[in-house]
Amino acid sequence: MQPLWASLFIYALVTTFTPGPNNITSSAIGMRLGYVKTLPYIGGITLGFLVVMLASGLLTDLASRAYRGILPWFKWIGVAYMAWLAVSLFLPSRHGPADGQRRGDGFASGVLLQLVNPKVILYGITIYSSFHLLISGTPARLVGSSVLLSLLGCASTSLWAVMGSVFSRLLTGEGGVSRLHHRDGASARALRGIPRPSLSSRTETRLTRPGQFPAAGADATSPC
Repeated sequence: MQPLWASLFIYALVTTFTPGPNNITSSAIGMRLGYVKTLPYIGGITLGFLVVMLASGLLTDLASRAYRGILPWFKWIGVAYMAWLAVSLFLPSRHGPADGQRRGDGFASGVLLQLVNPKVILYGITIYSSFHLLISGTPARLVGSSVLLSLLGCASTSLWAVMGSVFSRLLTGEGGVSRLHHRDGASARALRGIPRPSLSSRTETRLTRPGQFPAAGADATSPC
C-alpha cells in the first residue's frame, strides 16, 4: 500500500506543478497585474478544479460499479495520457504569456477554464481510475481527496503567479531592464554630444603622411 501512496503523491505533484493552461495563465496574469490581483482568478481555478475532481471521481466510481469491465479501459486512458505528458516535454509549447492576456482574469474565467481544460479533465479521470482503491469508493474519501487535490492545484497556480509577479518586478523595477535602458539611453545621448571632425581636418589627416609636413605657405589641402 505504501508504494501506491508514493506513486499517487509523485504523479499528483508532477502533473500539478508542470506547465499547463492553469499555471501558464496564472503566471501571465501575475506578471501583468501582480499576485494580489491574481487571487480571484486563482480562486476560480480552485473551485472549478474541485468540481472537475468530484465529477471525475463520481463518474469513475459509478462506472466501476455498474460496468466493472470499464475500469481497465480508464486505466489505459490514463497510461496514454501519462505517455503523452512525457512526450510533450520535448515538444514546443503552444501556450505563451499572451494566453493570460487573451483570457479573462476574474473569478468566473478561472472556473470556466476548468470545464474546457483537457489537462484537468484527463488528470481527474486518470488519477481516480488508477488509484481508485485509495481515494474513492466512499463519499468521505472522494470528497477528501478532491479537496486535497484542489488545494495542491491552488498551491501550484499561486506559485506560478508569484514567479510571474517577481519576474515582472525584476524586469521593470529598480536595477532591472528599465534601468539598463535609461543608462543606455544616457550613454547614447552623451555620445551624440561629442563633436565630429570636420571634412577639412579629415582631408588633412589623410594627405599628411607620418614624418612629412606640408611646405611652408602651401595650402594643406592642395596636392601640389
